[in-house]
Amino acid sequence: MFFRRAVATLAGAAFVACVLPAVAGAASTPSIVVANTLAPDTAIVTIADADGIDVSAGPELIIRGTTPDGAVRLSIETKWNQVSATSIAATMRRSAFTGRGSSTVPQFIPTLTYTVHTRNDCTSLCVNETAVTAFGSYRWLQQLLAQANYLPYTFVPTTSFATPLAAPVAGTFLKRFPHLPPTLYALWQAGAPNVITKGAVMKLQDETKAQPTGILTAYVWKALMMKVNAGKAAASSYNYVDVTSTIPQTLTLYQNGRVKSIVHVNLGISAAPTQLGTDPVYLRFVSQTMAGTNPDGTTYNDPGVPWISYFNGGEALHGFIRPSYGTPQSLGCVEMTYENAKKIWPYTPIGTLVTIR
Repeated sequence: MFFRRAVATLAGAAFVACVLPAVAGAASTPSIVVANTLAPDTAIVTIADADGIDVSAGPELIIRGTTPDGAVRLSIETKWNQVSATSIAATMRRSAFTGRGSSTVPQFIPTLTYTVHTRNDCTSLCVNETAVTAFGSYRWLQQLLAQANYLPYTFVPTTSFATPLAAPVAGTFLKRFPHLPPTLYALWQAGAPNVITKGAVMKLQDETKAQPTGILTAYVWKALMMKVNAGKAAASSYNYVDVTSTIPQTLTLYQNGRVKSIVHVNLGISAAPTQLGTDPVYLRFVSQTMAGTNPDGTTYNDPGVPWISYFNGGEALHGFIRPSYGTPQSLGCVEMTYENAKKIWPYTPIGTLVTIR
């Protein structure tokens, strides 16, 4: 059974360019380029002049923003660097994020919008107020997700947590559930994007009534920081679905690291195999009509297919009536009896990871 849906992609970052009027007596026109992303060791503002420019000409920049939960106002100090004889660039100073009580937020900033501009009394090489999106530490995101029980990991800090959480702290990620399959934990990487983190973000988005894209946005940071600062956790247990393609084909449901159910299932036939890999559940239905084309070119239309959880394009967990279960019989989906599908469905909310192996 197949269900098609479009997948949105995120375009690459652009730049905001501002060309200043020619300075009286100058042979060339200086230009200012403000990057639309803010990151450590990356130029925030670049000024170029074909006739040459010295680092001492760099104006004072004012960069300010507020953490997504609204708890801490941040300001960023910059320094001008000589890039070449004709250009200079401003970058963030190390440990230059100052928040409440002059606390530092070195290199770690959540996704949010800062404003970049020069002082009101600027007379030369001035920067108009420009919005700049800052991409924060992925490790910090994972720390917060772990604190709110969205991950199969706990985060053990080496220092005390601050409140509000204006910055990450040093610490270690430890497995919460030692009995989960090692194939799941092998997908984890601290400080880097991975499907475990994506599933956790999707679950958070779904719980807070946002579109469960798994994309890291300012809304995700705000919702997560507010939840952690309020001492709240994920609304449900950590569930995981592990499906084996070897015969007899089985589905094992884990709830908080313990086996909840083991049922026989039917995966895809050779002409329409179920893809191997791990994906998060992204769409669910109590019942749906499934229609499409069989490998031989004929069509099907099956009304009332129950207890559906889509996890990879048109592949889904669902109930379907077959003479037997445990062998390849579907068109790519994971079929099970109505009774078993009804039993599994409540434990596959949006973001639940499904592994086919």
